[in-house]
Amino acid sequence: MKKLIALLIIVSFLAMPTQIASHDARWNSKTGTIEADGIIVRFFEMRPHYIVWVPEFNNTTTAYHINFIRIVEFDDKDGDNAVDDSEVLAKAELTAKDLWSVKAENTTIDGVKAIVVSFEANISVFKTGMKGGIGQAYVAFINKIFLENYTLENGYEIAGGRELKIDIKIKDWPWVSENSKLALLVLIAVGDKEGHMEKAPETHMHQIQVRESNVRELRLNSTDTKFQLAFRWEEQVRLQFEGNETYAKVNHSILAEECDSIVTFVYPHFNGTLEHDPSIVALETEATEGEATEGGVGEGLLEQNVGGIPLIYLIALFVVAIVSIVIVIKVKR
Repeated sequence: MKKLIALLIIVSFLAMPTQIASHDARWNSKTGTIEADGIIVRFFEMRPHYIVWVPEFNNTTTAYHINFIRIVEFDDKDGDNAVDDSEVLAKAELTAKDLWSVKAENTTIDGVKAIVVSFEANISVFKTGMKGGIGQAYVAFINKIFLENYTLENGYEIAGGRELKIDIKIKDWPWVSENSKLALLVLIAVGDKEGHMEKAPETHMHQIQVRESNVRELRLNSTDTKFQLAFRWEEQVRLQFEGNETYAKVNHSILAEECDSIVTFVYPHFNGTLEHDPSIVALETEATEGEATEGGVGEGLLEQNVGGIPLIYLIALFVVAIVSIVIVIKVKR
């Protein structure tokens, strides 16, 4: 009987996965595309214009577009954290061809394998009403696909193989005013995989609480495709200046138009470097109607992980342990 109990426990442990499921991903430099098993991201014209779809819809033409187009310095006179044309003091365009220096590498971050594709540039900043530039700002979009689930410092878990983490950095902005703010404009649209944006998607805003942090999720949906996408961002940015590090609130606004929706991130006035880290998530197609949760979107109970081990395996192990205890008790009697 003891041998039977031992055998049950050994079989249970052997059947249990010992680590988080690993995913496959690769970088195609010819097409400017990261191809993972849960998400495909193409960088249109090798710039921060993200064309996104999932592998099971490879044979269709429809994709979502998330296009970072412009940084604007503005004087928020009315304090509404929205950019009015009359308030714009300076701007820097992010859409020019051959502007970005692109670097791709396979690496390991905290023991987790990842593909990192970085876009870096010194962007010319133009003051409103002036022809010449007033200086340059360093801007970077550092894109990461992790091959396993990866937990950030704030407790947010990046979904391995189906979530693209974007580290945005803006450094040494040549300010026109000491009282102005900075805004980053992002176009959201549905279009084809060749760079054409055709119409605005349906959007639904959600909020995810992760420890003490608030994460916003703009869920994208279109009748032209059967999968949903989520554009997420934390409601704070990291500011670094002369060795000191602080955090500040990020405001946002969304303007829906016929051809696209415009998401505007509003950042405070800062010196040194600003860092913001949104992400793009391909939602699992069989669960896209579910609500957002801290551990992921639309996960069923038995699909959730505890310490990287599927909950269903932990339940099975628990059942085996209970059965073993009951057998031991009966034998003693």
